[in-house]
Amino acid sequence: MKLLAIDTANARCSVAVGQGSEILAEYAIDGGYQHAEQLTVLIEQALRTAAVSMTNLAGIVVSAGPGSYTGLRIGASVAKGLAYGASLPLLAVGTLEMMTTGFLAAHKVPDDAVLIPLIDARRDEVFAGAYSVQLQELLSPGPVQLKPDSFDQFSIEKRYFFGSGAPKYSADFGGAGQLFIEEGYEHAKHLLTIGEKKLNAGEIENLAYFRPDYRKAFYTTHKIKSV
Repeated sequence: MKLLAIDTANARCSVAVGQGSEILAEYAIDGGYQHAEQLTVLIEQALRTAAVSMTNLAGIVVSAGPGSYTGLRIGASVAKGLAYGASLPLLAVGTLEMMTTGFLAAHKVPDDAVLIPLIDARRDEVFAGAYSVQLQELLSPGPVQLKPDSFDQFSIEKRYFFGSGAPKYSADFGGAGQLFIEEGYEHAKHLLTIGEKKLNAGEIENLAYFRPDYRKAFYTTHKIKSV
């Protein structure tokens, strides 16, 4: 049950081919938002390295947001096009859940820890969610305005913050027992195990209607000329 995984929700553009926890190939480009230019190149490299063709895949799993508006559009468009062309099921996994899976793969934390991935969403906002060590959703993903009490529903000694929004929050508020890590663990390889579970459960996206979870409208610093 080999899957092709695609993540373009943040600055890192990554792909992976694998089966559950077994990763056959993984490639990533960090920074620069080169998703449009590099994504299909990375996919071709990953499939070649894994010695897997599109016809040998069981499905395609993509990070569904929240995250970069443009990045999500690129990832979703490529994933939908490949899935349609190869008649493969499309599976979608929330970006914050993907990040939490990556964090758990890299860190050993107490069983009662609260894992809070944060993605910088401009100004004093982040995209945030909260998960247990068992990946139970404790706070639904969405935009959060950062204040010292933004996450006071969770005990201070149990909170673990990570992702691009973590430094923004730690600059305003720190506390004993809390951990702030800038690394967000955004990588397509962390989609594979969740994607396999969704495939087994029949949680397949409708190609005609699937769209990423943008959460916020497109933002640009360029002035739009009137016509």
